[in-house]
Amino acid sequence: MRHAGETVVVISHGLVLDLAYRAANGIALDYNNRPAEALTEFRAAFDLDPANTGLALQLAETYRTRYDMTNALAVLDAAIAANPKSGEPLLARGLVLRANEDPTGAIASFQQALQLDPIHYGAIRALAETYLNKTDTNAVVALLDQAYRRKSTDPFYWMAIGDLHYYALRQIPSLAARVERNRARECYEYAHGLAPTNTD
Repeated sequence: MRHAGETVVVISHGLVLDLAYRAANGIALDYNNRPAEALTEFRAAFDLDPANTGLALQLAETYRTRYDMTNALAVLDAAIAANPKSGEPLLARGLVLRANEDPTGAIASFQQALQLDPIHYGAIRALAETYLNKTDTNAVVALLDQAYRRKSTDPFYWMAIGDLHYYALRQIPSLAARVERNRARECYEYAHGLAPTNTD
């Protein structure tokens, strides 16, 4: 399955089969704790279809777990170039940069992801976490305010934003003086109203 905004590239039936085999073999090798061989298969699959965001994310994560940030970023940069309307590789790029102790670069990537999809709660959460790590309370308050005022009919978005409010207040209790106390509850109530049968 491709991600929203991902470029569709037509490839031959034979290449599709080869790509599927490589990807499946990589997953099996990874599951059997053979990471070096898994990496080779994921790389081969990605080279067959560089516009496939799912493959790019898998390969980048494999590089990241091996602390090979250079190759992780190279893969994600290729995915971003191939899928300029998708926020997923930008989010992943930000996470790699943050893990590589580059919060400034991470913030820029998260912000770019939100420009493409303003209600991408994964990017909102990642950006908030990065601001909190920097103790940038002004940025945290502004981001929470923006997230609260977004228009979304997705109950999971509102659950995530409610959770984020509580998380931010636990990390920096003094934010309670600057963030409306009832916002988290309102987010949960809105989520319940959109999906009344969801009791999670």
